[in-house]
Amino acid sequence: MSERIRTVKPEVRTSEHLAIVSIPARLTYVWLWTYADDAGRFRAAPLLLKAALFPLDEAVDCPTLMGWIAELEAAGMVRLYSQAGGHFGDIPSWGDHQRIDRPSTSRLPAWEEREIESPRETLAKPREASRPRARGQDRGPRTMDLGPGSLAPAKPSRPRNPIFDALAEECGMDPGAVTKSEGGWLGTAAAEIAKAGGSVEEIRVRAGRWRREHPEIALTPSTLAKHWTRLASERAVIVPRPANAAERRVQERDAYLARNGLALEVAR
Repeated sequence: MSERIRTVKPEVRTSEHLAIVSIPARLTYVWLWTYADDAGRFRAAPLLLKAALFPLDEAVDCPTLMGWIAELEAAGMVRLYSQAGGHFGDIPSWGDHQRIDRPSTSRLPAWEEREIESPRETLAKPREASRPRARGQDRGPRTMDLGPGSLAPAKPSRPRNPIFDALAEECGMDPGAVTKSEGGWLGTAAAEIAKAGGSVEEIRVRAGRWRREHPEIALTPSTLAKHWTRLASERAVIVPRPANAAERRVQERDAYLARNGLALEVAR
């Protein structure tokens, strides 16, 4: 997909809607305008997005970029969907940002649920092929035996971000049922952890360390991202500093006895 010249309006700097996501996610959003076609659609495979938006930035890897994309999706600024075995995305408010005089026809599938085969259609095909009927015979309603929910269209799926999902699970959240605000919160923390070289396994290990150290404090995504470096190893036991010289001598004596396997005999 070739790059295109796009317009960036001054109002984008003061957009309250855009301000709820992180600064890297805002930059990603604007750069998506140059990547999307004239209908606001784009291919959303992580490797393609990385090559198109941040080709010269080695510090930006696919997990980091998909964390920013997850923020935008949670905020309703982009929509990710899968059709015909490919991953795609579009910008719902495309017409508010870009005015194109002679737009080219998009070659990518649109976000339309009617284009996605529903469970009713999938289940009906083998049944019709295996049960031939006489010509002109009334088949009747095809969905009578499929239950009342059979006409509901299938919901498009989005490419999963393993860092995002693992972080949500460790914080007691369902990655597939988070709200827009929770998704933006999670996406920011996931992007920070991914930028620090974090992995799914490390998220689980360091979350466990936090819970052992602070069993009374609930773990949140921002908490894990904030203490990510410190949680790289188990916290050492902190010995209280003696308040005065007498306590310091007692502490030194106890340490000496412990090192030499001696016990202090108390005079009776």
